[in-house]
Amino acid sequence: MGIANTAPATGVNTERPLYGYRTYNIINNAAGWICFLIAAVTYMLTLEPTASFWDCPEFISQGAKLEVGHPPGNPIFILAARFFINFAGGNVSHYAIAVNAMSGLLSAATILLLFWTITHLVRRLMVGRSQQALTLSQLLTVMGAGVCGALVYTWSDTFWFSAVEGEVYAFSSFCTALVFWLILKWDNRADEPHADRYLILVAYVIGVSIGVHLLNLLTIPALGLIIYYRKADSMSKSPAIVKTATWLMWAIAAGIAVITVVLLATGYYAPALLALCVCSMCWFYRGSLMFKYSILTLMLSFVVVALILYGLVPGFIEIAQYFELFCVNKLGMSYNIGVLLYAVILLGVLVWCVSSLYRQKSRRQIQWSFLLSVVLSGIPFIGSSALVPVVLIGALAGYLFLARRLSVRFLTLTALSILVIFIGYTSYTLLLVRASAQPPMNQNAPDNVFTLSSYLNREQYGDTPLFYGPAFTSSPEYTIIYDETGNPMQELRSTNDKSQYAKVVKTDSLQPDQYVETEPRLKPRYVPNMVFPRLYSQNPGHPQGYLSWIGETMESLPKEKVTVYYDEDGEVFSIPGNDLREEVAVPTFEQNLRYFFDYQLNYMYWRYFLWNFSGRQNDLQGQGEMNRGNWITGIPFFDNPRLGDQSLLPPDQGSANKGHNVFYMLPLLMGLLGIAAQLVRGKEGICQFWVVFIFFFMTGIAIVLYLNQPPMQVRERDYAYAGSFYAFSIWVGMGVYGLWLLVRWLFGKKRNAKPARLAGAAVACVAAVLVPLQMVSQTWDDHDRSGRYTTRDFGMNYLASLDENAIIFTNGDNDTFPLWYAQEVEGYRTDVRVVNLSYLTTDWYANHQKLPSYNAPAIDFQAQPEDYAYDRMQSVYVFDNADGQYLDVFSALNDLYVNPAAEINGIRALGYPRMYIPVDIDEAVKAGVISADEAAAADDYISVDWSKKRMASLGDLLSLDMIAHGAADGWKRPAYFAMTVPDDYYLNLSSNLRSTGLAYEVTPLRDGTYERTQSYAVATDKMYDNVMNRFRWGGLDSGKDIYLDETVRRMVTTHRSALIDLANALYEEGLVAEYSAADSVASAALPYDSMTDEQLKAFSTDRYRKAVEVLDLMQEKLPASLSPYSVQVGQQVGQLYVLLGEGLGDEAIVDKGLNVLLSEIEHYAPHVPYLFSLLERKSNPKATVYDLEVTNVDSYVPYYLYQLIKCYGENGGNSDALVKALNRVAGPDFNTKFERVLQGLI
Repeated sequence: MGIANTAPATGVNTERPLYGYRTYNIINNAAGWICFLIAAVTYMLTLEPTASFWDCPEFISQGAKLEVGHPPGNPIFILAARFFINFAGGNVSHYAIAVNAMSGLLSAATILLLFWTITHLVRRLMVGRSQQALTLSQLLTVMGAGVCGALVYTWSDTFWFSAVEGEVYAFSSFCTALVFWLILKWDNRADEPHADRYLILVAYVIGVSIGVHLLNLLTIPALGLIIYYRKADSMSKSPAIVKTATWLMWAIAAGIAVITVVLLATGYYAPALLALCVCSMCWFYRGSLMFKYSILTLMLSFVVVALILYGLVPGFIEIAQYFELFCVNKLGMSYNIGVLLYAVILLGVLVWCVSSLYRQKSRRQIQWSFLLSVVLSGIPFIGSSALVPVVLIGALAGYLFLARRLSVRFLTLTALSILVIFIGYTSYTLLLVRASAQPPMNQNAPDNVFTLSSYLNREQYGDTPLFYGPAFTSSPEYTIIYDETGNPMQELRSTNDKSQYAKVVKTDSLQPDQYVETEPRLKPRYVPNMVFPRLYSQNPGHPQGYLSWIGETMESLPKEKVTVYYDEDGEVFSIPGNDLREEVAVPTFEQNLRYFFDYQLNYMYWRYFLWNFSGRQNDLQGQGEMNRGNWITGIPFFDNPRLGDQSLLPPDQGSANKGHNVFYMLPLLMGLLGIAAQLVRGKEGICQFWVVFIFFFMTGIAIVLYLNQPPMQVRERDYAYAGSFYAFSIWVGMGVYGLWLLVRWLFGKKRNAKPARLAGAAVACVAAVLVPLQMVSQTWDDHDRSGRYTTRDFGMNYLASLDENAIIFTNGDNDTFPLWYAQEVEGYRTDVRVVNLSYLTTDWYANHQKLPSYNAPAIDFQAQPEDYAYDRMQSVYVFDNADGQYLDVFSALNDLYVNPAAEINGIRALGYPRMYIPVDIDEAVKAGVISADEAAAADDYISVDWSKKRMASLGDLLSLDMIAHGAADGWKRPAYFAMTVPDDYYLNLSSNLRSTGLAYEVTPLRDGTYERTQSYAVATDKMYDNVMNRFRWGGLDSGKDIYLDETVRRMVTTHRSALIDLANALYEEGLVAEYSAADSVASAALPYDSMTDEQLKAFSTDRYRKAVEVLDLMQEKLPASLSPYSVQVGQQVGQLYVLLGEGLGDEAIVDKGLNVLLSEIEHYAPHVPYLFSLLERKSNPKATVYDLEVTNVDSYVPYYLYQLIKCYGENGGNSDALVKALNRVAGPDFNTKFERVLQGLI
């Protein structure tokens, strides 16, 4: 990094230097661009041609029309995406691939910078900072190192995944690579007169990257070390600084010693040994000034990160809020004038400061301008306490006005850095401007600095405790208060956040702009609390996940009595003779650490790390099971003891799974060899090691500590650690240099004999090519998304399931963002209004529904903005004020909205939980919600019973309000729920829902299907028309072997479930008609009584034929060869075919069903040997598959297979074919193993 000004000792050199610095640069640049081309071609060939699932449709929609996405926003990404979209030539279907191509090209540029980073570091190890010429073997080694590291990262699992989709992580990786490469460019030119311009450029890139993703800030500690090592010789040796560094070193050593003792006491010996090594290092290097200064540099770097992350980034907004509040509330100006004024003043002060520093004519000007620049930038305003900014501003003023000498260079660098970061940060004005324009996608509506602050701080996602906080078992504290009659009540104790402001809700268009103070955000207080809380979340599902990972139950956790009741003065509330303390289960600190190491660190970081550098078991998302998503080596000696015999893994979970990638640990070993190569090359190598290690740590393990992830993550999170894998790829490249050194040492009699050097270079170059080639041979098939249109098409299928001008309620990312993409980007079904129920709990989103969107008019509902403003009705109590009587929805909601008495303890309360929606049946028929034949079976009201609810959300109230208004308005806006929305969101309307495709329509029909079967009724004719004539299939019907990841496969299963429901409903209608037994079901949807026998027979045949057509369509468009049937689906398909074949008297259709059943048997039979092998590992001979570390679905497979075999036999399946199939796919001893795995199941 700069410690060694000359090359490390290399002994006698018998090989002539042939490649001077200029020649080297030409070769280095050319090789780097070749790597860029290889990466770019790779990514362009494997791009997804449209949007991908999760956030990608949202980001592409943002880029297409500069709309506002989810917090904390990414304005630079939006602008870049919009630029690339211009190259689509106005073809909206190409917008997505344009944004995806942007990710691919930025990722290729990241590879280019990685190559140049590696070659810079390797060359520095060889010849120091001199421009000494390289020999042929040295040149080959340097280039081989760059190629190996760059291509390993190119074809690594995590980075490639992000490179071919329209997400922010490819852009973020490019920014990370760019700042690291720029600091190395500065390192080369640090002694030149204008070298500081590189540092300013680094600051600017950091400022710009804030508008992409905050991950870039984590490179700062590594950058700080590079700067220190480069300037170490000129650093001050002040005794005060040395003493400070020494005390800091011993303080850190003492802290690590305490951690070591804790780890030893809790049985974590490997981490304890690592901590002990760090303590030993502090002792060993206690006399090294460089070591002490390195620690001091790191601490200062962490301070810089904190000042930017917690000072500058929110500080800009906080100071802008003061200006805005003054200008609007005091001066009567319009919204956002104060922000503009602040930006102009800050820019002027920064320019004044920089000008004063350059001219150096007035010390006072420098002092005041710099002080004002820092204060106005918001850097000192960290946290909510007023003391912190006072202390920081006072300390800065003391330095500026009392110091004998001011470091003009340091002040100039700081002022310019603040200026360029501010320039990058001003990109967030895009959100203010676009949110004020109220575009169709306007998440959180950040149209002023107060909502923008909440938006940037991600307040909607809540707080995560990092250093001290509650456990998942902790109890909230309560204050005992008394009502007007003297009865005691309990109120949650909480700490208040700082004051918040919001735009006034105007009731008159002439009312002036104004901000009003709102209720501060309340943070409930819990007891007990623990240090370093990892087991903290009380969200549904998380407590059970915690218990599973620490191997405990609630009963086995230690118990502790805690005080939870306090009086209004904050004193412990007591009643003489009564112990009011609550007994709560309290996880121990050892269990807390067990979760941290086993789940957060090992499972959610090292597992991902080893996916990229050792191998991956399959692409199935796991929660700790032995057969889903683990890391592997491909070497049985290492894999089988952990995961069972991997050769017995079922094909769909092993060799036939495209996500099954085997690297034999080659990249990992190369990386470890690279670390060793650095450590043996003296001071230069050790300095390099610490730089790369800090880079690796900050972008990996530090993120693990910060995220504090609870269990049961909805998707794999490896994308968050791409920067860490980038750092390790540097070491992988270094491994080529390590091979060169190793071969020289092993085969050269003289250390630098020419043959040994050339042999080393040859071996290194071969490894540099073979290791990446091994990786790409494994990872291409599961990263090739070409030909896949599933996200777009499946999103369109939701919309195609709806009638004109419909409203569809959605909930998650994958049933919302694809629909928005279809509307916003491709202009499909813009008459439909997509309402996300998660967002509908907020006032900004409720207001948004009152605005028209494209061809969809505004949604009518009774609630007014003043009713739910300022979070007044995020949650309301539900109690029965009507003695069980039903009240129409409009009256019940009106009472809630406007009756001042409708509240309990200051919280709004719904006093009429039993409601009904009045229905005009003639209007429902006219609107096509039901057919004329169904009118007789329809009710003139829809019952809504919430009497069992304790609380209702604003989303519940408004969605019911919208549905009721739609019905009252003649069903002009039919309402639907996406079929992927959880049942809890259906407002107790399940009995009135009918499937029309991928959505359930709210109807006045209550046919009893749901009560009988817990499945939803089907509007067969409407759904049949939608499926057969309007659905799209995402390229699955192209005949190509396209890759479907697990998310896509889940959506395929959703489609299959819908089609099976349709086929089954058609079959049942045909069956009823065939037996002329309409009264046997609680549905009069079809006029069986008015049909003649001939008509009934024709109708039955028609229904059977249509059911067969639906199943055939599913087989053709959603082939099992691309996405195998999930458990139970295949059996349903096979049985339906058999029943339909029998009903039509068509043996060919029966054979289709038997073939499906046999295929399913062949698919699931290989699970038996693997499960049997896992049972054999158990010491308990009575263990069942439910005792294995596999999912509940995998545990159910043996019983499902038993049912398949039984079903196949009962329906006349060929027993010989069955035996042959079982022997072929599961071995001749299948029966013995099958009996064992079925033990305890039947």
